[in-house]
Amino acid sequence: LVLDSLYGREIAVLREAAEGTLGQLDSATVAVVRRNLAIIDQAIRESRAALAADPGSPFLQEQLDRAYGGKVALLRRLTLL
Repeated sequence: LVLDSLYGREIAVLREAAEGTLGQLDSATVAVVRRNLAIIDQAIRESRAALAADPGSPFLQEQLDRAYGGKVALLRRLTLL
C-alpha cells in the first residue's frame, strides 16, 4: 500500500527514537503507551484488511490514513519528552 511506504520510514525512525524515551519513563506509563500503540497497530491491520476487500473506498482509505497519523503523532510526542 502507498501509505505503508509513506509512513513506514518515518515510523521506523520515530520508533527507534521513542524506545530511548520509553526507557526513561515509569513502567506504568510505558505499559499505557505500548497498549495504545498495539491498539493503533490493530486499527491499521483491520483497515488494511477492509481495504483489500473494498479497495476503492475513500472512507476506508481515510481511516487507514488516520490510524497511521495517530501512530506517528504518538511516537513524535514520545520523542519530544
